[in-house]
Amino acid sequence: MHISRRRFLAAAGAGFFALAGSIAAYSVMQKDSRVSHVKGHPDNSPFDNLTLETVIAFVAALYGRKLSIRDRKELVGQLTFSVQEDNGWRSEYVWLAQYVDGEARKSGVASLMSASSDQKDQIVFSILAKSAYNRKSRLLALFFVDERMRRRMHHSTIEQLQRVYLNSGVPWRHRGYSSWPGVPGDPREYTRPGPLSVC
Repeated sequence: MHISRRRFLAAAGAGFFALAGSIAAYSVMQKDSRVSHVKGHPDNSPFDNLTLETVIAFVAALYGRKLSIRDRKELVGQLTFSVQEDNGWRSEYVWLAQYVDGEARKSGVASLMSASSDQKDQIVFSILAKSAYNRKSRLLALFFVDERMRRRMHHSTIEQLQRVYLNSGVPWRHRGYSSWPGVPGDPREYTRPGPLSVC
């Protein structure tokens, strides 16, 4: 059977590109190809309040908390400070806010903030249940920005929000503390004599 030179070159080229593509995809999938945080420069420019409020609503749903005005103000301060110190968080917070609002619209409401508690729980569950660790996700991340950002949300943004929440006074207040454990709420307590210790 005779194969023309043109057909031979076309088949060889297609085979080469298929082989090169599969090797590249395999090598990326073999490595830990998660998308991690990209550090930015300090930035004192104002941050969008609607995005902040949406992110805080997500944190509240993530931890199953009803936040007081004091809690919200503290978390706004922490999130704003994190963006001022490292502007790389800004795009991650914005993308997370857009993503959860998109999930809320799929549930039939305008945004995460207007969702009911059950809808918020469902949105959080759907985000946490979608695997950003499997091979399919890694492969999709090679071609789609949305999948890369979703992987970053899992591997970076949610971990950052957990750090912000756990390093705030919010969880302590929800446990009933009026001040940080081991720190007197009233500085005058340092000057008052405590109970006598008996040996």
